[in-house]
Amino acid sequence: IRISAPPERKYSTWIGGSILASLATFKKMWVSKQEYEEYGAGILHRKTL
Repeated sequence: IRISAPPERKYSTWIGGSILASLATFKKMWVSKQEYEEYGAGILHRKTL
């Protein structure tokens, strides 16, 4: 077994999160504080499904 571990691996989570947050389709799933306060946790299911 050969494992390749690039030096930037400690930043992989941040890089992935940055890419995900920049996608236009992901922005449709954002939940504002006002929406959460108005609809509660159910808004998460409504926006992501």
